[in-house]
Amino acid sequence: MTESVRPQTAVIVRGRQGKQDRRIFVLDTNVLMHDPTAIFRFEEHDVYIPMTVLEELDAGKKGLSESARNVRQVSRFLDELMRDATKKDIDRGLSLPTAVPINHGKRPPGGRLYFQTSLLESVLPDSLPGQGADNTILANTLALQQNFPAARVTLVSKDINLRIKAAIVGVHAEDYSSDKTIEDADLLVSGVQQLPANFWDKHGKGMESWQQQSRTFYRVRGPLVREWRANQFVYDPGENGVEAIVRKIEGDSAVLELTLDYRTERNNVWGVNARNREQNLALNLLMDPEIDFVTVLGPAGTPPGNRRGKNGALDGGADGQPGGIDPESAGRNLGARCDQRPAAPSNQDQVPEFHARPHVFEPLHHHR
Repeated sequence: MTESVRPQTAVIVRGRQGKQDRRIFVLDTNVLMHDPTAIFRFEEHDVYIPMTVLEELDAGKKGLSESARNVRQVSRFLDELMRDATKKDIDRGLSLPTAVPINHGKRPPGGRLYFQTSLLESVLPDSLPGQGADNTILANTLALQQNFPAARVTLVSKDINLRIKAAIVGVHAEDYSSDKTIEDADLLVSGVQQLPANFWDKHGKGMESWQQQSRTFYRVRGPLVREWRANQFVYDPGENGVEAIVRKIEGDSAVLELTLDYRTERNNVWGVNARNREQNLALNLLMDPEIDFVTVLGPAGTPPGNRRGKNGALDGGADGQPGGIDPESAGRNLGARCDQRPAAPSNQDQVPEFHARPHVFEPLHHHR
């Protein structure tokens, strides 16, 4: 069945031969700032963009940051979709091509893109006072739920606090994750292993130790060594436990090198200090000239006063000159992606997983 009523701000919900009704996805500004192709990634479902989101996109289009470039790309996409469209076409919804191929490359029919074209009357609970952008988007979503009770209306936002507020007022909200290359991050190698309590009893017999250029090395032997990989970290739990990186594996023996402690001010890198074990181990990888490629996986976070975020601080501030590339490390490859407004909650204390592979790529050569 198809809804027969079609007001200006309506999102039409179409049923198909017993299949579930289409869903309405209301996009927050940060989703489009994060991925400008997001409007094409909801398959046959409908996408709704509140006027507040368009205003925020307009305010965020200037600059050289990734989010500003994404905003400008979103504007180009919207301009392309609206080309030659009349006001009546916009009210009925613009046809959306889908970016999700199925059936051996064939693309299913896309949904429609709707804009807020008139004021939606909805009263927020007294617990959410004010007229901020987040509350306005929540009010629009609540109004859509009231106007289309047969549809499943979903607010899509990367702002965890907005999703929390949405749940409080009865709005279904989801994070945007269509840009994830790997669906199950648990399948990735974590890059770190906690040593069991009896490790030194089983692996300390015949242990060798030496120092080389102020660094301390150990050679250990035992069954656990076979599970390790080069450039993996191992550590003893506890405040004074050992933290080491696996430098070499030969059969059932491995060479461990004690890590530097970047949590101390003495070892700060361009003013950056690690705040926990995981960040300390990540900095050890980033500062190692023998490792050409480093990936860091963890929740995004933007500490207050630092719009570059956690990964930006580690990559730009710790591994070279601020705002530039250190010629001594020009052969190394580092990557990070940071999202801006609305800022995600600060998780600068958490960098749970990291991976390193030595000499994954050949050194980069400069063309003169």
